[in-house]
Amino acid sequence: MKTDVQRPGVISAFLNYRNAENGDTIHAGTVGELRKKHAATKVNINDVRHSKESITLDKQGFQVVEAESSVKAFDNEDHIKQLYYPECAELLKKHTNATKVLPFAHIIRRQDQRALLLDSHLHDTDRTPDLGYANFVHVDQSYKGAYTRIHEALPEFSSNRLQNQRFAIVNVWRPIHHPVTRDALAVCDARSVPDSQLREQKIVFPRNGHAYGPKAPVEAWAVEPPSGPDEHRWWYVSEMRPEEAFLLKIFDSRVEEGLARRAPHTAFTWEGDYGLPRQSVECRCLVLWED
Repeated sequence: MKTDVQRPGVISAFLNYRNAENGDTIHAGTVGELRKKHAATKVNINDVRHSKESITLDKQGFQVVEAESSVKAFDNEDHIKQLYYPECAELLKKHTNATKVLPFAHIIRRQDQRALLLDSHLHDTDRTPDLGYANFVHVDQSYKGAYTRIHEALPEFSSNRLQNQRFAIVNVWRPIHHPVTRDALAVCDARSVPDSQLREQKIVFPRNGHAYGPKAPVEAWAVEPPSGPDEHRWWYVSEMRPEEAFLLKIFDSRVEEGLARRAPHTAFTWEGDYGLPRQSVECRCLVLWED
C-alpha cells in the first residue's frame, strides 16, 4: 500500500465535465450512470494547505474551517438528525452571520461504486448499493431548482416567502472516520466559471434504498469543459481530516457584483491516491438572513 505520497501545492487530474451526448437527465444511484462517458478534462487543482489566499464563502463560494464534531458514528439516521444537524446549523451561523439555519437533508458516502462496471450482468437500471461519489462537475441545484428543492424539503417556505428575503443553500461536507487519501472533493472558485458555462440538468433519485431521496427530480447545473487547465480555478484539501469541513455554497438568492452564488464541485481521482475508501457526510442546509 502506498503511504509515502508527498502532495505538492498543485496537482493535475482529469475531471469529468458535461458531455452533451449523455443528455440532461441523471438517474442517480444506478449502474447506467456509472457507464456514461464524460468529457474528461485535465485541470490543475490547488491545495488549500499551501495557499496564503483568503478563501471565503462569499468570494470563492466555499470555505474550509476547523470544526470538530461530537458525532463520531454516522450509522444512525435519527442520531444524525438529532445531534449532527444542530452542529451544522451553529457552524453556518458562526461563519455566515445568518439569523436562521435549517438543515434539511444529508448524504453518507462510503465507497466507490465503479467496481460494479466489471459485472456485465448488471443492467443500466440496476441500483448501486450506495450513491457513491459524485465523479462529475456539478452544482446541486440550479437557480430555479433551489426554490423547488427548498419548497419540497421545507414546505413552509414558499417561493413567495423566499423572494422577500436573502437565503442560501450551503452544504457542510466533512470526512468521517479517517482522513481522505483518495477520491477527494475538488471545489471550483465561483469567479472562474461564468453562468454561460452552466447547463441545466435533471437529477432523478431512487425512491428508496438511499437516505437522500427527494421526491421530485432535482434541477441542477452541469458545467461545460474549460479551454485550458487553469481557466477554472480548482481547489482541494490534501489528506482532509474529520476535524475539518468544507462550507460549500450551492445557491445564494442575492445578486451582487463580486458575490459568489454557487461553487461547482466534484470528486476526483489522481495518481497520488492511496489508502482506505473515502467516507464522508454532506449536510444540506437552508441559510436565512431575516430582517
